[in-house]
Amino acid sequence: MLSPGQRLRMVRESQRQSLRDVERAVGLHYSYIGALEREHKSFDRVRAEHLVALARHFGVSVDYLLGRVPPETGRVLRLKMARLKPAELQAFRDLDRPGLRLRQIITWMMEEGYPEFAPDRLAAYFRVPADQLRDMLAGRTEIPDTLLARLCEETGIPEGLLKRGEMPPGVDVLRLLLAHPEAEAYIETLHLALREGIPPRSLAHLVRSFIEARAAAVSEGASGLAAATGPGEPKPARTGAG
Repeated sequence: MLSPGQRLRMVRESQRQSLRDVERAVGLHYSYIGALEREHKSFDRVRAEHLVALARHFGVSVDYLLGRVPPETGRVLRLKMARLKPAELQAFRDLDRPGLRLRQIITWMMEEGYPEFAPDRLAAYFRVPADQLRDMLAGRTEIPDTLLARLCEETGIPEGLLKRGEMPPGVDVLRLLLAHPEAEAYIETLHLALREGIPPRSLAHLVRSFIEARAAAVSEGASGLAAATGPGEPKPARTGAG
């Protein structure tokens, strides 16, 4: 895993920018940026607005610069795959080469607002000729094992997803949650549970039990309300013509 300073330098060099170029664009002194790259200054003490300015200039996220991409990428991909239609999910499962899967993952990440996954940026970042990467993404050539390992480590793409097309843990549970009217309220809890190591099957069982219990409570509440209000006041009986 690259350190934040190494990542900053890699991004800058991949876009063929000098320290002076960055200075003119973001208003930070070139020596300050160089000190960050060499890690003579700690990123823990960098002002938030400076990080935001650098991230916006390079077209990446602050999380990416700080090396927090792996958990973020996993979260984004889980949500994206959970929202796919069954036919779309099956189409991904049917892809038989890592390069084809990587091409689809790149598309998803860019749709979700992560321009650092653009093929040209990946090629520059990993120092792979652009035409070679295009052949890999088209499935014409295989991605070398060493590059596959680096892709997973540096971008946070789950290894099983890229290498074998395995669904990341939690996708099926997310699909269940998204079918529930209050799904969005539970998604962050799900990600926390995944980070804590709760097995997806156990979590799926808990979620199903919760939804069933909630549905039962709502049903009982409606029945109780009907019983409390009753059928309404009886109408006066008619005694005949007046």
